[in-house]
Amino acid sequence: MSSAVGVLKGRRRNFGIGPVLEWLGYNRPVIASASDGTSATGSAEGPRGGLASQRASGESGAAGSSGGGPADPEQPLPQPPIDLGRRRLLGAIGAGLLWAGVVKGSATNYQGVMRRYPRNNKAMRPPGALPEKQFLEACTRCAECMKVCPTNALQPAFLDTGWEGIWTPVLIPSIGPCAEKCTACGDVCPTHAIRPFTWQDKRYKIKMGLANVNHNTCVAWNGGRDCIVCAEVCPYSAVIFRDIQDDGLPKDPTQPITAPGNKGRSKRVPTVDEKLCTGCGICEYHCPVLPDHSIVVYTFQEDRDYKAPSERWSDGFYRGNWEDRKDRGKDQEYEGAVKQIHDMKVETGEL
Repeated sequence: MSSAVGVLKGRRRNFGIGPVLEWLGYNRPVIASASDGTSATGSAEGPRGGLASQRASGESGAAGSSGGGPADPEQPLPQPPIDLGRRRLLGAIGAGLLWAGVVKGSATNYQGVMRRYPRNNKAMRPPGALPEKQFLEACTRCAECMKVCPTNALQPAFLDTGWEGIWTPVLIPSIGPCAEKCTACGDVCPTHAIRPFTWQDKRYKIKMGLANVNHNTCVAWNGGRDCIVCAEVCPYSAVIFRDIQDDGLPKDPTQPITAPGNKGRSKRVPTVDEKLCTGCGICEYHCPVLPDHSIVVYTFQEDRDYKAPSERWSDGFYRGNWEDRKDRGKDQEYEGAVKQIHDMKVETGEL
């Protein structure tokens, strides 16, 4: 029986968790100094060099210092010196260099302002975000913008923007749209990776993306049925319905299309005005077509260049009258854009 137990112990030591514990620093011999009178061949109980033996030596030392009395329970035990070990130190350095190489290597996945992220052209940044490379450098992944987003539209990225973009905020319209007059993310960002902006900036200048209608799945385009949800919810009047002729639809639905004179009728279909669409995603969020919405926002025509509101040096401590100061001068700045949009709506018959 004793021989069988010895064999089992040997197997566990050779093939079980024993080698792993030994590599992590457990079960190492404690080499004590000759001054304390301990043996140099004692066995350690853990990576600290034998907690039980240290406790005993500490208690004996405390008893000796007090003249043979009991050890003071309030007195902390002596702590051994930290020994990282050569293997752990080299492993940590190697892992850090490998991670830095992978992160910087995948950063080239961003291919400029035109192509963005070719493998994921839905990786939209919050309004007011810096240009992508500067944004990745400035963002600390604190998630403050995600916490204050009222619609939960801002979500942490995983590999959507490469290894370097892990946990940076991305806008996902299918979860929630970017509210029309919400400026919370720009107000709370501590590093200005998301710069402060106003609702006028978001309406007339900032462009997070562009909505696109899938003609194959849209019920108005494909089936000729009436659906105006996207136009009803758009706060920027960017979805415009137009009448087009479709020869694949019967004039009288109760009669077959092959009947004489029953081929072809007009249908009202949604289109997106590129000048008015800001990429807020409210049309995608409310689209009734599931599971894949028929109108989807992509990062096409993204524009992050705008004049951020002026700030004071004390705004980092107290933003007195911030909302009024932030909106100051914006009406004059976008006066021309407002007039241009008004004239365009008059030409199209919307006004």
